[in-house]
Amino acid sequence: MRLTTLMIKGVVVFAVVFALGFMPSTALATEDLVIDADGVATCGDGVPAAVDCPCGSVLTAFPAGFNDSGLDMFDRDGNAAWTFGVDALHAEGLTFCPTAIRDGLHQLGRDCCVLGPMIDGEFVSCDLEVGAFCTPPLPSPITFCDSNGNGAWDSGEDIILDANGNDIYDCKAVVPAVSEWGMGVITLLLLTGITIKFARRQARAVTG
Repeated sequence: MRLTTLMIKGVVVFAVVFALGFMPSTALATEDLVIDADGVATCGDGVPAAVDCPCGSVLTAFPAGFNDSGLDMFDRDGNAAWTFGVDALHAEGLTFCPTAIRDGLHQLGRDCCVLGPMIDGEFVSCDLEVGAFCTPPLPSPITFCDSNGNGAWDSGEDIILDANGNDIYDCKAVVPAVSEWGMGVITLLLLTGITIKFARRQARAVTG
């Protein structure tokens, strides 16, 4: 009986550990979202194809180093925060937009769209490169992944909304499929049931 009891405990512990192995330990982690990943290459966000910032990377806050990118934000709903599907970005510096005019407004056909659509003559709400015109807390929590380590945003580097402000790129947690979780639970129940039946048979045999 003592051996049988130990077997039951051992199998139950194994089954529990097996089941817990499928639990989403990071499912509730805060997810940082990519605002734009392809710079002036397109007026879209380039997500997910152009995203190349590894999970866990250190993020760089705006404003950062000056390289005449002229990266500006248009806070179209005036909420002093980035709003997906509403706000826009352009580059009005000559480094990545040779036709640009750096005058604090969007010159359609001259300044380069980073994330649109763009509106001709629209005034810049926040100069991300130098931090001018921004209504606090902007430019925070808008950051970028400084892939080449030069301290400045370059076209094509991922612009990321740092949701929890920890300066780390927290990628979306991968939640296991329901079938995987179910597999762990079913295994736990089956192994426990089989072991209990085995223990009962052994007990009957011992008691006659």
